[in-house]
Formats: sequence, C-alpha cells, structure tokens
Amino acid sequence: MGDLSLNAQAKILRVLESGEILPVGSETAKKVDVRLISATNKHLEKMVSKGLYREDLFYRINVIPVHLPPLRERKDDITPLSNNFLEQSCQTNNLKPKVLLPDALLVLNNLPWKGNVRELKNMIEKLVILSPSPQITSRIVHSMLKFPNLYINTSQKETLRQAREAFEKTYILTVLEEQNWNMTKTAEMLDIERSHLYRKVEQLGIK
Repeated sequence: MGDLSLNAQAKILRVLESGEILPVGSETAKKVDVRLISATNKHLEKMVSKGLYREDLFYRINVIPVHLPPLRERKDDITPLSNNFLEQSCQTNNLKPKVLLPDALLVLNNLPWKGNVRELKNMIEKLVILSPSPQITSRIVHSMLKFPNLYINTSQKETLRQAREAFEKTYILTVLEEQNWNMTKTAEMLDIERSHLYRKVEQLGIK
C-alpha cells in the first residue's frame, strides 16, 4: 500500500467509502462487499507528513494495525520456514528430497537475516542446488556464507540446468581460487569427496 500513486490511493478510498466499483467498459456501478488486508514496509505516517500518502486513506485502513517483527526477532519461525523452502526448492528443481541437519539449522537460526524471509528463501535454494548430499550440513552452510554475492541466474534464456551449472561452476571456481587450487582443501570446503571434485571440474570445464 505504500507504493501507490496519489491517484490510485483516491480510487481505493472511494471504493472503501462507497462500497462500489465501476467495471472497465461499464457505465453502471457495482456493489461489492470486501474486507481489506494491506501490508507495507513503508513508514506511512512519515509519507503522510510529506504529502506522499493521503491522510484520509491512512486513517481509513489503519483500523487494526499489526506489526510483524523482522525475521531475526522471530527465531522460532526460521526452522519451519527453512524446511518449507527446502521442500519447495527440491520440487521446483526436480531434485530428490533433502534434509537440513540440526547443526545446519543451528547456523541458520543464528544469522541476522537482514533481508528477512526473502533472504532465507534464497539461501535455502542455493543450499539445495549446491549440496551434493541429501543431508545439508553446517559445513556447506558456512562455506556458502563465505560467498554471499554468488547468485543463481534465473534468466528465462537459460534452462534450469544451465543456470544451476553456471552457478555451481562459479561457486567451485571461487572456492578453488580461495584455496590456491588445492583440491584436497577445496573438497573439504565443499564437503565432497576429492574424486567427486575432480569429476565436477572436468564436467564443468573449469581450468
């Protein structure tokens, strides 16, 4: 509700006050019975004082305000959200079910999550794609935290497999460079067997 233009705000207020809408292409108003639930991450009172938000609409929708604390203040939500995102990501990426081990969940529960739920969801998707094992450990979580700027390219021009391989290649290459191309240490960082790392390096064309 915080990103609406003043014109759009006026239209919403009119609907809320009159209980009527004018369908596109019609000249006859239609009665509607609605209950409005709105959410925003903007400070609407400040926007009202700056003339960016209509005061009458603000008081019209601010009947029962509910403050949702940031994720870092809702520690009890992190584990169920993580497990839910894990299941979703496995299904979306056509992967076999994976599980977050207790030590991995402990790490996730102690992160600040400045990006809130969206950041957590992005992290879980990366863990699902990168973890070669069905069991995601704290080691893979810690290794991911070392490279927060890595991202998955979800461009429609690429297939999911291509996007996943591009991300995986970037990740492995970054760890290799950090470990001065020591295959043993890199394999330990990635929590995979060294033979598996050699196969990945060859498969992804890393030189």
